[in-house]
Amino acid sequence: MTETVTPAAPSFPSINLPASMSIVPATAEHAAHLAPRLRKADVEEIAASSGRTPIESLQCSVASSAESYAVISDGQPIAIFGVVSIVDGVGFPWLMGSDELSQYPEAFIKSCMPVIEFFHGRFPVLTGMIDARNTLHLRWLEWCGFELVQRHPDFGVGGVDFWQFRRVHHV
Repeated sequence: MTETVTPAAPSFPSINLPASMSIVPATAEHAAHLAPRLRKADVEEIAASSGRTPIESLQCSVASSAESYAVISDGQPIAIFGVVSIVDGVGFPWLMGSDELSQYPEAFIKSCMPVIEFFHGRFPVLTGMIDARNTLHLRWLEWCGFELVQRHPDFGVGGVDFWQFRRVHHV
């Protein structure tokens, strides 16, 4: 009888953060604490795509993710992010945060590529949907090397335009 060995998931990358910050595995408690403080753009995107409340969306995202992490600042979650496995090799990355995240622009920007590459270690293709009204986050995705591949008019329960985005890891 042969034993199947599943390769261990790569360990989370070391990211140089300010002393008051850390990245830890996300919990339902992190989601509950962050939900009432989500950025307006995140709340609008959740409502337009799924009609869920912020707490429902955060808890569902954390629970269904292959990997999810909370960004902690001064003991409080200021963002939660992760990746949901869609099919073998394809992941759906997501991030929801509070306005406090914008107080750390340098730490955020420096952490983006190591996190994306970490997710690519498990998912060669990363794809998702984003509210087309959210121009700041659209520019951020493009800066991170994602391409906007298809516009979806009247998407979700809100009937708002969304973009599908994608990034393919080339070895």
